[in-house]
Parts: sequence; C-alpha cells; structure tokens
Amino acid sequence: MFSDCKKISRRSGLLCSRRGRAITDIQLIIDELNNNGSLTNQQAKNYNDILLQTKKYLKSDYKIHIKEESNVAYHCRKFALSDAKNVEYQDECTHIHDHICQDSWSFLRNWKSHIVRARNQDCAKSKILDNLGQNDIFIVLDWAMKYLPRRYREDQSNWFCKRGISWHISVSFIKEQNITKSLAFIHIFEGQIPQDSSNTTAVILDTVDTIQKNPNITKVHLYSDNAGCYKSTETINALHQSGKIATYDFCEAQDEKGSCDRTAATVKCAVKRYINQGNDVLNAVQLKKAIEQSTKNVKYHVKVVDSVLVIPKHDMKKTSIPSISAINNFQFDSTGIHTWKAFNIGPGKHIQIDSNIIPTIMIKEDSCDIPFHSLNHHSNTSSRTEISDGTFSCQNEECILSFPTYESMEGHMLIGDCQLRLPDRSSVDVVKTTYLEKLHATNSLPILMDCVSSVCHDIKLSKGWAMKEERKCKRFNDKQKNILLRNLIKV
Repeated sequence: MFSDCKKISRRSGLLCSRRGRAITDIQLIIDELNNNGSLTNQQAKNYNDILLQTKKYLKSDYKIHIKEESNVAYHCRKFALSDAKNVEYQDECTHIHDHICQDSWSFLRNWKSHIVRARNQDCAKSKILDNLGQNDIFIVLDWAMKYLPRRYREDQSNWFCKRGISWHISVSFIKEQNITKSLAFIHIFEGQIPQDSSNTTAVILDTVDTIQKNPNITKVHLYSDNAGCYKSTETINALHQSGKIATYDFCEAQDEKGSCDRTAATVKCAVKRYINQGNDVLNAVQLKKAIEQSTKNVKYHVKVVDSVLVIPKHDMKKTSIPSISAINNFQFDSTGIHTWKAFNIGPGKHIQIDSNIIPTIMIKEDSCDIPFHSLNHHSNTSSRTEISDGTFSCQNEECILSFPTYESMEGHMLIGDCQLRLPDRSSVDVVKTTYLEKLHATNSLPILMDCVSSVCHDIKLSKGWAMKEERKCKRFNDKQKNILLRNLIKV
C-alpha cells in the first residue's frame, strides 16, 4: 500500500506557484484566527478540509468535468470562452445553465479559468492528431534553454562567464498506414543571436522546406507556446506570406511540458554521455557531432546555422494584428488569416495581411537524410488499455491509459494524446479507501453525493468569464525618460 501511495512531484511554474501560495495564505489566515480565538479548533479543521478538497478537485476532477456543452456554467467551454464584446469570437449555447457543481461551487476562479483554457486548447492539438492524413504533418516548436559549453576535464576558472549556445527544436509527426511517425529537427546557431521573430521565422520555414522535399506533404500544422517570438505580427505575417502553413495553434501559458522539452532532455543526457567519454563540446559544430554520435535508437536531423538574413525594419510593411496576445488559433488561406481567441468558439475573424519580405537562413552544416522513425505508440485503441491492465501507465495523473512496454509509454508521452476520464475505482482502490477510513475511526457513516445538482442558485457568472484578460503596455513619458537619462549620466 505504501509503495503505491507515492509522493506527488511538484512542477515549477508561475500559475502553479500562485495557486499553491493562495491556498497556503488562506491556511495561514485560518491558523491565525484559530490562535486568536476567533475560530474554534473544529471550525479551523473544517475550513482546512474544505481547502484540501478544493485543491484536489482543481488538480484532478475539474479538468475532466469540462465539456464543450454543459448545463453547468463552470463546465461549459462555449460559455466560458465566448467573448461577449465580439461576435466573431463567441458561440451561443443551445442549452440553459440551470445546474451547479457542488464540488466546484465558489472555488478559485483564476485557476479554473486557466484549466478551462488549457483543456480547450488541448482539443485543438487532439483534433489535428486524430484527423492527421497522409498529406498532413504536425510540428511542435520551442526554443530550448541555451546549452553551456563543457570540457571533459574543466578547471574552475573555465566554468564561469560562459556564453550559451542557442538551439531550436521542432518535433514533427506524420501518419503513414495508420502508424504515427516522428522526427525532430534541431537548429544550432554558431554565433550569439537574439531569439526574435526573424530568426524564429527563418528556422520554421527552413524546417518546412526540408519536410516538403517529400511531395506527399501538402498541409503543415504548427503548435507552440505563447512566446513573443512565435506570437508576433512579424512571424504570423511571414508564415502567411510563405503560403506553406495551414494552421497555427498556441497552447495555454504554462500548460506543463511538451514533446520539445522531452526531446531536449533526451539530447542533453546523450551529450553528457559523449562528454564523459573524453570529448569536449565547446561550439555548435561539436554539439552537432555529439548529438549525432551519442544518440542510440532515435536519430535527429541536426543543422548548424551560420547566419540569418534579417530584413531591415524600414523595408518591412507594418500590418498589426489587433489584440494578438489574446488570439490563440490562426488559419491561413489565400484571402488572409482567420483568427480565434479560443479553439472552435465562434465563427472567427478574418484579417487581411499585406505582403512582406521573408527572412532566410544560411546553413553551414547539415545532416544526411534522416527518415522518420515509427513510435511504439499506435493510433488504434487495441494497443493501449485501461490503467489497471497495462504495466506502464501514463505519467499524466488525469490520463487513464497504460501500455505493455516502456517504449509505448514514451511514444504516448511524446505525442501527448492523453485520454481523460473519471475512472471507475478498482478493487485495490476500494481496499485502500476502506483502510484509510478505518484509520480515521470516525463514527459517522459516509454519504455518497452526486456531483451535479439540478438546483440552481443565483450564479453571477458572465459570458466569457474564462477569457484571458488583456494587458495594456504603457511606455515611459518624456518626464520619466529625462529622469532616467539624467540619473544615468550622473553614474
């Protein structure tokens, strides 16, 4: 029993730390009120139990309860993500929100908004992977953390003042004969470059050009985080101008790790083994050699980038996309760009973009033709079973799938196509729960209550309550600039 009840590992992230700190602050307030005599010991215990149930519900069951349409306002994605001020970004619900969820009543709203947006954007990724055809390719993009050069035997004086090597990872997925295949493209920059929209666009288009050497690939779908180098007017404009991209979807901010992060971790471990064999990795060429010689089962398409032809600002046509930080889904065609603030919510808004110059990339060293390798994760459901039947279960706590081999589980984690459902309790879980209840030795009988109640209270919940709030950037005025310049001149 103790071997199965393992400690949950915490993940780093701003939202994770904020939601944990919010509950901790409330617990401290309850303890202080209890010490002052304002609350009795029993009242403080009841409030702490409610906080614990809230935390457990928001981490597990709430994401599973969220649906595209639901009579519970807190569970309905259409109602939560429809922009009440813009018709293009809203959908009308065909039902009445006359139910309430007893578990989610009066819980933390910002945390719930983040979970709703994350669950909805995951549907965009899942829909593309499920409908991936013979002519489609799905690419996940991300800048890896700069790699610090290392020597096999390094003095302490050589450890400080290092300049990291910039490298970008693009993990692509295709489907051939109902088998999912993958290939990662790694661009390593020889010099110090800014990770801006020009360099990012050049890397993306170079990856697409390499993939489209296969004439069967005609539709390219992109997926990345909300970094400014990806979600910018210059990047979206250049991708539309190239005519090679079909869709571009963005995930919710700080929504756990993706396939690029897993690939970067695997590559770093392989490079570490290469260094321990008596080799040095001090520049981009040596890093490329280390990746190609140290990786075992999976091969990567590695390129060393010499330079990027950046377009001068005065030669570029500035066509701004209004409220681009709030837009998460882009669809490109010959007439312009269709945008959505939330996936599959509303008819979308059409934007016309002027033609512009596309940045190009100069490759110094390139790998030979690396074929796509098939993942042991199969697309049909016969190879994956319920969590109680397989040996290796998914590391995502909400996913109910398990796999017969570790390689199958790794392929599933790389794709990230998790299946969320409230699982039925197995006999082992029943025994553990009964044992825990016996330890508490309470005299009261447990009562099983339904999660959703048909009785509706006065819910003051407006349409679009889970939408991301817009942040306005304010620049320094002339008075503030003069104060800064005057103080800097004195220094």
